[in-house]
Amino acid sequence: MAKQYNVGVVGATGMVGQRFITLLANHPWFNITSLAASSRSAGKKYEDAVGKKWCMDTEIPEKVKDMIVRDATADIDKITAEVDFVFCAVDMKKDEIKKLEEEYAKHECPVVSNNSAHRFTPDVPMVVPELNADHIKIIPSQRKRLGTKRGFIAVKSNCSLQSYVPALFPLHDKFGVKDVLVCTYQAISGAGKTFATWPEMIDNVIPYIGGEEEKSEKEPLKLWGKIEGDEIKLADSPNFTAQCIRVPVSNGHLGAVFVNFEKKPTIEKYLGRSTLAFTFNYTSLAESYLDSIFYVHGSLKERDIVFGFDPMSALCMASFHTIQWFKGFCRERLAFKRYLRIQRNLSQTDPLYIQLCQEYEQIQRTRNSGKGLEDEDIANLKHADFMRNYLAHEIEQGAIEQSKRYFHDIISVVVLGHSLQSDENYLNELFQHLTNLETVILFTFPGDDSIQDKEKFLSLYCKNIRLEWYDSIQP
Repeated sequence: MAKQYNVGVVGATGMVGQRFITLLANHPWFNITSLAASSRSAGKKYEDAVGKKWCMDTEIPEKVKDMIVRDATADIDKITAEVDFVFCAVDMKKDEIKKLEEEYAKHECPVVSNNSAHRFTPDVPMVVPELNADHIKIIPSQRKRLGTKRGFIAVKSNCSLQSYVPALFPLHDKFGVKDVLVCTYQAISGAGKTFATWPEMIDNVIPYIGGEEEKSEKEPLKLWGKIEGDEIKLADSPNFTAQCIRVPVSNGHLGAVFVNFEKKPTIEKYLGRSTLAFTFNYTSLAESYLDSIFYVHGSLKERDIVFGFDPMSALCMASFHTIQWFKGFCRERLAFKRYLRIQRNLSQTDPLYIQLCQEYEQIQRTRNSGKGLEDEDIANLKHADFMRNYLAHEIEQGAIEQSKRYFHDIISVVVLGHSLQSDENYLNELFQHLTNLETVILFTFPGDDSIQDKEKFLSLYCKNIRLEWYDSIQP
């Protein structure tokens, strides 16, 4: 069993504190051992202290109902003795919050803060883990300033920018984000309110939220910043302009983002052929993805290759148990169906589409019977001329050659099942063409003669390339 950390919630009776409690109550990593709030709530059972202010959709978790609330300021010694660290979300003046959080840190208790007070303290990391996890390295400098060995403060960013800044980060790396204009439409939960406590917001809009625009314009620059010495230096760019509007919605913020790039991206750079998925012995995408995936057969020594506009969403974000797994001649059948829909503009409900698919499957069954395909096998079909033309034009091979021209645009590869012993030559042939490759996502399957040595795979194909490795993915 993974270690559980004993944690406290400081500001437990407020809306954010309530949210912390609902998220932590049954969490496998965390065990709530202390709740703290203002002196008005101190000494009461949590259920009594929060009373009618409880505004979550679920009931108060049983494990905290009878917990005695401590005074967040006067009981620091007791609170820090009961926890490994605290989550902090208090409603106080900024200077008071700074002082309170530093006091907890000086009691050798790490503070993970939802408050904005310390977001621009130079040695306090404001972390969105997917973007700037390396900012955690500033903590030793902060400890030196505070005189602590274990205690420190780390903060989260403004809630609204957490939705769109992660999308801008990879775009900035590739195209250079120059200017960002963002309009945020923020729910009343961001003000710690509900419609019951703020009835004036019903059918109302407030076109200005005090302090929010400054946060939205400045905080991304800290996320993009770099550690220099004992502080995090803000980035000089991108240039953010924000307008923040309060709207009559209970929960959830919306951002409308307009971006100006230094290097203008094309639609191909966004969506076109930037990811290559290929598989040995499997054809593993459901027909529902045919609008966004090319199915191509016959390249790389008659192995299967799938070139996709967005196969990442199909392979990694779809639930594996919902993906149909195809064998045998299905890859050719899928390519044929795509040809009918894209090149011939036939819908899947069109009687001609259905008839042609049935005839093509008959051809494929003959092909795979072992006796080979003769012209008389085609002549007996109702649409014999159509089938002859399709087979004669070698559409599949043409698609392969067309796709090869875009190898230089491929920045990520998905590998489904592989065997170093039998596939090494084919992998070598493929990887030598991918000059701009940044990421390889590798899936191995039960029963495969798979490469078990991750380092060997890295040394062969992925030098200076990020590798994501998933073992035993079940179809």
